[in-house]
Amino acid sequence: MKNFTFSNRIRKLAEIAGPCNTMADIGTDHALLPIFMLKEGLCKKAIACDINESPLAKAALDVSEAEIDSALVDLRLGNGLERLQPGECDTIVIAGMGGLLIADILENGKKIFEKPCRLIMQPNTCRPELRTYLAENGFEISDESASEDEGHTYLFITAEYTGVKRTIDFKESVLGTKLQDKPEDFKIYCAELKEKYERKLDGLRMSQQDVSEEIQKAELILKEVRL
Repeated sequence: MKNFTFSNRIRKLAEIAGPCNTMADIGTDHALLPIFMLKEGLCKKAIACDINESPLAKAALDVSEAEIDSALVDLRLGNGLERLQPGECDTIVIAGMGGLLIADILENGKKIFEKPCRLIMQPNTCRPELRTYLAENGFEISDESASEDEGHTYLFITAEYTGVKRTIDFKESVLGTKLQDKPEDFKIYCAELKEKYERKLDGLRMSQQDVSEEIQKAELILKEVRL
């Protein structure tokens, strides 16, 4: 059996996603998350989807080398959620891609949420835009977590489709409302935001254009994250 190495990011995703019956990993790449969850007993079955054939071929090899019954991992070639049917999985993971791409995947796969399922997202970029999309399109965020892995800060968002649409302000789009209840996670997340918005504020102050509104927004976030 191959000796697999699972990153802290994968382990954190598995911890949040499990335990569940059937999980779907969208953009699975080498299927490391499904493999880890099955080996740890965090799911009973996995659906691993990817838009490209090469990663799925590698995923099939990894499943074999992990000595996992291939019947427990359904490998599917397709874009986003298009190969899923409503009700066939109780947990969907969309991780390791930009927030705008995640929003696009959700927009194009809304039929999946005709039946209840939990949604776990790990956006690498555009987190405010993703939170805004979720709120405006009927998804309710139930939990958020943050962690560090090899110098990177990762945000994990858990949500469910309720159909209740609402508008959120700039502050909530950047900070969310759930991390504040987790001091260590919030500290990790704020450290990254502080660095980002300090750089942004420096750039804005050098601008020759009227960016007073953007400066106010940056200053608002910096006030919130200076713990």
